[in-house]
Amino acid sequence: MKRSIIFMILTSALCSFKTSSDLRADYVLKRMADKLDSIKTLRYNYNRQISYPSENYKASTAGNIFLDFSSKDTLLRFRYQIDDADYSNIFNGIEQFDLDRKNKTINVHPNPSAKNFSSISYFYNSIVTLKGIIPAVLSDETISKQLTEEDDYYTVQLSLNKRVFNYLEGFSSLTTERTINYMIMINKTTLLPFRIIQTNNVNDDLIQTDFLDIEVDAARPPEVSWYSSSYTPAYQVLMKF
Repeated sequence: MKRSIIFMILTSALCSFKTSSDLRADYVLKRMADKLDSIKTLRYNYNRQISYPSENYKASTAGNIFLDFSSKDTLLRFRYQIDDADYSNIFNGIEQFDLDRKNKTINVHPNPSAKNFSSISYFYNSIVTLKGIIPAVLSDETISKQLTEEDDYYTVQLSLNKRVFNYLEGFSSLTTERTINYMIMINKTTLLPFRIIQTNNVNDDLIQTDFLDIEVDAARPPEVSWYSSSYTPAYQVLMKF
């Protein structure tokens, strides 16, 4: 009986044991999370490269992102404006709308739900993703964390079993048996992430997102730009949900 109790205690200790790399990775992630939580406004260029050799597929996405975290009482706890070559996607805390600048059309969602934002491509493996997911990562001891250092940046690798990051917060489960790896690269001076690389242990498929020209405490766009009514004189309203 005594041996069984000792064995159970040792087993429990081993299961909860964190390596020094885990602890150092936690420390860096916590510092990054604290930095992100301190930011009121942020602007950066988002670039995503998808390479799926398993499907002979490649794609890229690029856009400019402005985030305003100063308002905490909105559906998302932030406002945003996203602009790419031809389109804009704007959420002012109340309404969400999409502008097609080429065809001068606008889709308006006056009362959006969380579902409206759950698959916006510019939030995939983004700074918003990290801001929402890192607290859960830090409290989850099933996630392997490894830290490496270069002269001017850290790389934290996270390994998740049969799970992936959601766009905004939380995880989604996979039906297939595979490990998903996230390499998060963090500038040592600013403590801001500048790249996420997602891979897996089954094939060579890869998704890389880069955050370029990051501007903390960026100037807010003009107030008039936040409202769909400012555009309707020049834009045709296609749908108003």
